[in-house]
Amino acid sequence: MSEKKKTQGALSTTIIVLLLVFVILLGGVMGGTMAWLLDASNQVVNTFTYGDINITLTETETSLDGDLSPNTNTYEMVPGSTIIKDPLVTVIRGSEDHWLFVKMEKSGGANDNFDEYLSYQMADGWNALNGVPGVYYQIVTRDDTADQTFRVIKDDTVTVLSTVTKEMINALDKDASGNELAVKLYPQLAITAYAVQYTATSDAQEAWVLTSGAVVTTPPAPNPGTVTVTTAAELKSAIANAGTEPRTINMAAGTYDVGDFDVLAGKNITLNGTSGTIIEGQMKLYSNLTIDGITFNCGGQTPLTAYTGITVRNCIFNDPYMYAVEIAAKPDSNTEVNFTGNTVNAGTTSGKGTFGGLELEGAVHGCRNLTITGSGNTLNDGGLAKAAVMYYCGCGLVEDSTIVWNTDVTPVHGA
Repeated sequence: MSEKKKTQGALSTTIIVLLLVFVILLGGVMGGTMAWLLDASNQVVNTFTYGDINITLTETETSLDGDLSPNTNTYEMVPGSTIIKDPLVTVIRGSEDHWLFVKMEKSGGANDNFDEYLSYQMADGWNALNGVPGVYYQIVTRDDTADQTFRVIKDDTVTVLSTVTKEMINALDKDASGNELAVKLYPQLAITAYAVQYTATSDAQEAWVLTSGAVVTTPPAPNPGTVTVTTAAELKSAIANAGTEPRTINMAAGTYDVGDFDVLAGKNITLNGTSGTIIEGQMKLYSNLTIDGITFNCGGQTPLTAYTGITVRNCIFNDPYMYAVEIAAKPDSNTEVNFTGNTVNAGTTSGKGTFGGLELEGAVHGCRNLTITGSGNTLNDGGLAKAAVMYYCGCGLVEDSTIVWNTDVTPVHGA
């Protein structure tokens, strides 16, 4: 026990968490009116008691979803409508004087922006904690006669913004090409309640530190699950700052000259392009990326070299040096390579009279333990009379016995 706690006596602390998940689903269009469903699931109600502080965090069950579970609420909504959401903190009578905190954590949305879809205000009595965005507090004095209740959200309502569109809804569970996202982007609001004995400190920020163990500083910028970029510099930054958690990078139309750019290991990235999204330069990939809907103006270069698995779909490759994608992967266990729905166009600087889709590099790097899946790809020689090879195995160091070819065209094996 620290000297501070020794001099102040036992520190009473209570923490309670409520997770409200707003899941917006596209319903349909009838009579010209567009309707959505919002699903708030897995309401969590627990009580944790330390010393003489007792609090609960609860929410009313609506039972509109037809089930008997107290943990699932379903609402029909339209843009501009309001939804009853009534998280309530209850301080049990006899609890000591304490600091009461709530932390509001917003996430989700197509641009990882909850505020583009939903809004709310804090109920009266809550004060914003300086230096910690999303944390609010008030002082609760002891009452031995009755429980005390504190509303969290003003008027117990969350508003669906009137600016929400069908396209915004679609972007929550589909990528730019209409494929289902593995990780949905539904807006979420997590609420955590904390209480710490008032006699431990008379300063709100210091009380927050005692309660959560967090240093009160301006927090670093979050690492959102989805970002939109418009320049090469923004693209490189979004890739460099990604961690092991999934990150989707939506690339606006424009030309991104990345030069010679390495994507380091340990990342989980999906790059989504749209009509007019162009990448120039060469990318060496040490993480397993998914690349969808992007045009590569290769200029006689190999635009993508993968040292691990990779998924490339619905992309266009103009004038690559021999092959659009070079695989130089030697994983210890089986790794997936997917090359689907792409178009490769030969150009005047495509090398050695040969061009193609995907190559296993054997002469220098060697490859092993790969399952290669490919279909629906197109090769165009542009009237340049260049030999077209969709899948090429530069055998050399390639361990053929460890390669599984699930392709619509038999690969060509070379020396």
